[in-house]
Formats: sequence, structure tokens, C-alpha cells
Amino acid sequence: MKNDAIKSVVVLTLFSIIVMVLLAGINTVTAPRIAENEYKKMMDSLEGLIPEVSGEDYEQITDLSGYPESVQNVFVDKNGRGIAIIFAVTSQYSSGDMKYSVGFDNQGKIVAIKQISYMESKSFGNYYESFVGLEETDAADVEIFGGVTYSSNAFKSGLNDAFEAFKITNSK
Repeated sequence: MKNDAIKSVVVLTLFSIIVMVLLAGINTVTAPRIAENEYKKMMDSLEGLIPEVSGEDYEQITDLSGYPESVQNVFVDKNGRGIAIIFAVTSQYSSGDMKYSVGFDNQGKIVAIKQISYMESKSFGNYYESFVGLEETDAADVEIFGGVTYSSNAFKSGLNDAFEAFKITNSK
């Protein structure tokens, strides 16, 4: 009986080790592809974010120290037509990051917002489009979207961080 217990522990341990090695191998193969796809989605979201600005017209700011935590990337148009901010936030019910790109003109007005990823079961449709054309003070007055209150609040919080990132970038 004691030998059966020891045998069970050994078999379970070996099984666990095998599964762990297999998962590590799968992760090694898929992680670079996932990262590459995420990067491509982010770069694709920059297209048309600021009128007449394409991906190669952007210069990425690599030092984001002092920027809000939700801000993941900042891109400045090399020709001075605007600033693009990419932010990611989660809400209480998020199963993953809600990631958006926001284009600002030089005065701090939102030119466009593009959804990169949104993992909620309930959609808030084109709620983010109601912020296009607004400056920070006007954006604060946009009502939250009924039925997805947590997501709406998370989005607005991230957008506030994007406005802060715009100010930081614009002052450099």
C-alpha cells in the first residue's frame, strides 16, 4: 500500500514535469509570433490615425519614464503634424487589456481613435468615436456608455492618461 502511494507520487511528478516541458516548448515557439502579431496590430493602428501620416513618418519615443502607466507607446510625426499615443487599460471585468491608439493634432484635439484589442463580452460599439474632435476639457464631459460602465470608465481613464502623455510629449 505504501509502495502504491509512492508510485502514484512519482508518476504524477513525472507527468507534471513532462507537461511543463511541453508547455515551455510551445511557449518558446509561439511567443515570438504572438509578440510579432501584437506589434503589427499596433503599427497598423497608426495608419490614418493622423491625416496624411503613415507608419514610416512616425518616430517612437523610447523613454517613457514620467509617463502614465497605461501609456505603452508614444509616436511623434516627424513632420510635426501630430502625436499618436497607444494606451492599454483593464476594467473590473476585463479578461485582458483594452488597447487603443489615439491621434492628437498639435493643439491637443483628438483626431482619431482606433481600437487595437478589446476582450470584453459586451461591446460598447463606437463609444470611443464620440471623443473625436474633442480637447481634454470637453472629453471629460462625455457620458459613460450604459451597460458597460466599468469599460467606459476604464477607457476614459486611459484617455485621460493619453492627454497627459500628449502634454508631456508636446512640452519636450
